[in-house]
Amino acid sequence: MMIIVKVLREMRVRLKGDLQLQFVVDEENGGNGTLACILRGYRSDATIFLEPTSPKYLVVSSRGAHFFRVIIPGIEGGIEYQSLLPNAIEKAALLINAVQHYALWRASQANSPLYEHDPTKIPAAICKIQAGNWPSTLPAQCIVEGSIECLPGEDIDQICDQFSAYLHEVARHDPWLCEHPPLIEWFGLRYEAGLTDPNHPFVQSLKNVVTRTLGVAPQVVGGGGSDLRLPVLYAQSASVLFGPSGGAIHSTDEFVDLDSVMEVLQVLGNFILEWCQVADDE
Repeated sequence: MMIIVKVLREMRVRLKGDLQLQFVVDEENGGNGTLACILRGYRSDATIFLEPTSPKYLVVSSRGAHFFRVIIPGIEGGIEYQSLLPNAIEKAALLINAVQHYALWRASQANSPLYEHDPTKIPAAICKIQAGNWPSTLPAQCIVEGSIECLPGEDIDQICDQFSAYLHEVARHDPWLCEHPPLIEWFGLRYEAGLTDPNHPFVQSLKNVVTRTLGVAPQVVGGGGSDLRLPVLYAQSASVLFGPSGGAIHSTDEFVDLDSVMEVLQVLGNFILEWCQVADDE
């Protein structure tokens, strides 16, 4: 993005509108960097987040999300007593299976054209597990952590309450967990869902510039949890995600495709000139 600004300056292009560049931290764990900019008074009519989405897509919404932790109790003891003592890992497996069924049910209930392209639609999964101190000792507890999301139009807090009630109901049908219910905690990342109207002039203008520049119209879709929601909810700014293609998201060797980076830069340069407009020479 800084390359585009440098080129505009070198060409002595003056814009009628203001162009802001914001470089923030904490996008992956709550969005406090973007929120801090908003709280300090930075505003715009339109916001583009350069999230690696692929130039084929124009993302106009973000899912809500929340991290959760479930602590499943057991009784610590030697493996010799496995027939007598509850195994926290085995009890956790009951709840992990329940989360998988919950995720499938949630996906079946999804009713948003913006997420028809996404086979997952509404994620809910266990992504971390910790239990035990010794290979031949039953664990005192098993701790699992994961994330649950919601679509635009849904309240993430209500979804969390619904999810908690579901897990407690599942636990109620197990003799051990009924008497020793799991502890459900909500921590860390919390996103509300956000949505920019696909028919907003900003979205339509950017879509047209992408089409003219690259020769193919981007598909307008919804995306996962991101900072997109913050300007929409707290700064009255239409916001989208638009960036290069890539892969291995949130994992080792995450990358972006350099050819698509150049495509995105061309689109952004053309869009800046159209949206902000070139100032008349005095």
